[in-house]
Amino acid sequence: NNLLSAFTGSIDSTPNLTYLAFSNNLLTALTGDIGKIVNCYYFRPHINTNCTFTYVTTRNNWTSGYNVLWVSCASMTSTMVDNLLIDLDASGVMPTGEKRIRLDGLCGAVTSASAAARTSLVSKGFTVVVNET
Repeated sequence: NNLLSAFTGSIDSTPNLTYLAFSNNLLTALTGDIGKIVNCYYFRPHINTNCTFTYVTTRNNWTSGYNVLWVSCASMTSTMVDNLLIDLDASGVMPTGEKRIRLDGLCGAVTSASAAARTSLVSKGFTVVVNET
């Protein structure tokens, strides 16, 4: 990571994005809908409050294996977080590599709506970290 580099833009027009990781880079300001990065299996924009990600485009066609989904810097609402967890679980995606889903930090707290999905994702082998109510 180069902490002095600044990247800006939207992930909305990057359906072939497969891997994105940066941390502690407070100059980068990315935005977009996580539901539009259909081929991504590793998404970790960590410790960056300038990024604004949403989950609006619901989907059931996640990649067959997911390594990391760590978007604790995103200002996603509780409903978006719940829907993302529910859709990930319903897609049948299996954990690979780090096996980590982190939707804490600036993300909204989960509700009972995603409780079954969270339990199922953990039983598949994912570590799921979220904000509790």
